[in-house]
Amino acid sequence: MGIVILIMGCFLLYGNSKYFPENLSYVRVQIKKYPKVIRILAYTLFLISYTFFYHQLGWGTAIIVFIIALVFSLCITLIVIPIHKRYVYVIATLSLLIIILENII
Repeated sequence: MGIVILIMGCFLLYGNSKYFPENLSYVRVQIKKYPKVIRILAYTLFLISYTFFYHQLGWGTAIIVFIIALVFSLCITLIVIPIHKRYVYVIATLSLLIIILENII
């Protein structure tokens, strides 16, 4: 669950980039309209993600796993979003659902 929250936070921070796709213009307009709120929300999502890792793994391991997961989330966000293909969003959604189901079980 922490990885999903990290990916959402990275997506919100990526919304301020000039390379954000034009086919997500509604999201971009909302992110540009409230930049401080979006930034605070993204960093809050990062903090919530770290607390998930902290409760599962302890504080030392959680820091290492959080940093690795954050780098993974940033890379996935930068690679997947600019592709502009609808099937990429379907694959990303299915991947997130698999991660959520795996954590529930």
